[in-house]
Amino acid sequence: MCSGLNKYWIDILDTQINNVIKVIPFYNSDLHYLNVLLTKTKWANHIKGLDPDELHLLVRLSRANEFPLLKETVEWIVEVAIITIERMPEIILQCLNTKELAL
Repeated sequence: MCSGLNKYWIDILDTQINNVIKVIPFYNSDLHYLNVLLTKTKWANHIKGLDPDELHLLVRLSRANEFPLLKETVEWIVEVAIITIERMPEIILQCLNTKELAL
């Protein structure tokens, strides 16, 4: 089915995708892990000089009247993705959904 594709570059691409989406466990109860994470991301440099009260506002849940179009926009994106997948030719879906090439 996907006989025209070069298996070599697909294997490389598959490996790169797996490396990118690899789940890195986050142990938020381990204070040492959090300190290492914050140190590696240089978090202190990013927030230096900012007001702690303003930072707290950035990490709280949004209120009902904030971002009124956010929910509708996310729903639209999901709907477009579903329609796109439904209209995708079967052969492309099969090639995207397998690591093995059908010759």
